[in-house]
Amino acid sequence: MSLLKIMQFPNEKLKEKCSDCRPEKNLHELQKLSEKMIEVIKFYNVRSLAAPQVGISLNVMTIFDENKKEFITMINPKIVKFDGIFEHEEKCVSFPRTKTVVQRYREIEVKYLDENGSEQHGTFEGKVAGFIQHGIDHLQGILFIDRLSKLKKDIIIKKQKKLKGI
Repeated sequence: MSLLKIMQFPNEKLKEKCSDCRPEKNLHELQKLSEKMIEVIKFYNVRSLAAPQVGISLNVMTIFDENKKEFITMINPKIVKFDGIFEHEEKCVSFPRTKTVVQRYREIEVKYLDENGSEQHGTFEGKVAGFIQHGIDHLQGILFIDRLSKLKKDIIIKKQKKLKGI
């Protein structure tokens, strides 16, 4: 098993907005990517992973739904409805040894294609909704630190640079 390489901050690939996928053209490659992303999620014991976190600028993310105890791959996910706000504690495999609280929607409805290219529509709440929003942000080139105050963002950036010896 060779794991996909994690892009870590300040890698510029993390700030790229991803392109939509056309599963009818490359379904087999998207399925292989989904399998490899699940391997990374299991290896690092995280709850979600977006393709840009492994250096691939495609609109694909995979989450582990703790409520249903299953992995869900979302291709071209779009939040179509949302409700409520809550404080979601977030960590990110692209930001080692860092966690903070980010405000997220408590409940979301998401339209997406699954790993077979079939259209899906799901409602998610709480932590799982937070993981999905974190992943969708990555697909848009938005990092969780971009949702923090300037002070908190600067502290995390300084910590990450120190960890990397920059």
